[in-house]
Amino acid sequence: MSCEETYVYLGSMVDCLQISNCVNCTIFVSAVARVCTLDRCENVTLCAASNYLRIGNCVDCTVYSYTQIGSPVIYGDTRSLTLAPHNASYPGLRKALTDAGIETSQKTDARLGYFARPILMRVPKQSISL
Repeated sequence: MSCEETYVYLGSMVDCLQISNCVNCTIFVSAVARVCTLDRCENVTLCAASNYLRIGNCVDCTVYSYTQIGSPVIYGDTRSLTLAPHNASYPGLRKALTDAGIETSQKTDARLGYFARPILMRVPKQSISL
């Protein structure tokens, strides 16, 4: 995906997703069964639930995320990144999450905070705000 000044809404489950070279975009993805990657983007807002999330070489982006397997991995020349908890709800979301194999039970409290504990791979802590 390579977009400029675009709104993208994916209301169903996708297997893998790579968002690259996007500028001034808002992207909503209900559920990603495997890996969601945000790479080489600028001023992008992403809202996604996935099993795994990677963010690299992005500038001035905001990511609202829920990850099941672990914390988001931040790499490369990523600057001015804001991470926040997943903030979406709509009637078909639970089905999309279930289809993607993302657990939706009440026992997911520990996972809700993964966004706040990113894994930084040679990225300075001051580049990220929570």
